Amino acid sequence: MSEVKNRIGTAWQTGVKIELNRAAEELAERGHLVSVIYDALEELLLSERARGASDEVEERITDVMDRLVGWCHVSNHINTKAGDFPSPPMPAEATHRNGSPAFDGNYSPLLRPASTTSPPD
Repeated sequence: MSEVKNRIGTAWQTGVKIELNRAAEELAERGHLVSVIYDALEELLLSERARGASDEVEERITDVMDRLVGWCHVSNHINTKAGDFPSPPMPAEATHRNGSPAFDGNYSPLLRPASTTSPPD
């Protein structure tokens, strides 16, 4: 964890917006667990909030967190080798009219073509 926290902290201290993204991408590529990288980002976020961070500062951090867990367009995901987050529970309202899941269980929207048949009774 200390390597991850150090890399995230060093990237943040540069003040260069893209560096935090690069750090998370590099850590994921080297096989660090998603939850460990996420925890380091969350610790940074809480630290910045305690210092009175602006919305812009918070968004810089949460945008990387979103990319890490796939809460964004698939083209922006950070590819990880060690995805260890459990699938979130799916609320009943998170289904399409045809009954198929609206989400794939990995935090990203799943687009499916509309069914041409009625769902079974």
